Amino acid sequence: MQESGAAAFVEAAKDQYLYDQTQAIVKAFNSSSGGLGICRGLRHRGKVMQTAITPPAVPVGEFKSFGPLGPKYEVGRAIRQLGDGDWMIEITMIETGEKAEYRWSHLIDDPQAH
Repeated sequence: MQESGAAAFVEAAKDQYLYDQTQAIVKAFNSSSGGLGICRGLRHRGKVMQTAITPPAVPVGEFKSFGPLGPKYEVGRAIRQLGDGDWMIEITMIETGEKAEYRWSHLIDDPQAH
């Protein structure tokens, strides 16, 4: 069903306004954050809109262990966001030097290594 001319104009104006506001927010975020955020494009009615995704404040360089008696690891950088909103964090096993990815939601529950 086609919208009337006035209704179509109003809908198009709303879409343009949302698009312009999103672009302004992304531009402001990128300039103020020094590019620390990650931008991802979304399609809305045929237009690509940018949204900023900020990784968690990861304690890079901190030493933790898997539970109170588990192996120790060094916390690295945030790698990517998962579909459920969690993040994968790079870790380095202290004993072997092996690098792995570990969920942020698990990492925050692990104790600091002593």
